Amino acid sequence: MPRVGHLDRHFYNWRSKYSGMEVADAKHLKALETENARLKKLLAEALLGNEVTKDVLSKMYGPPRVRKGRLARRAGFCTNVSGLLIGRCPWP
Repeated sequence: MPRVGHLDRHFYNWRSKYSGMEVADAKHLKALETENARLKKLLAEALLGNEVTKDVLSKMYGPPRVRKGRLARRAGFCTNVSGLLIGRCPWP
């Protein structure tokens, strides 16, 4: 048999969430929460798919290469005299 305090806690949580709402508002809120949960699940699956793709590609082709020289400068990176990448360029 549930304790009275347990039921009170649920009642107060319910009241704090739904007090002052009409039935239509509560249904709309529930629909939004359901859609939000679905979208979060889709996002998690997409991010997992991206990680799997990156993992497979890195095993097939190795890690991404660092651009050097003119290509690096075009991409916004600076190189030193020997062509080693030293970081982002502060100028275009």
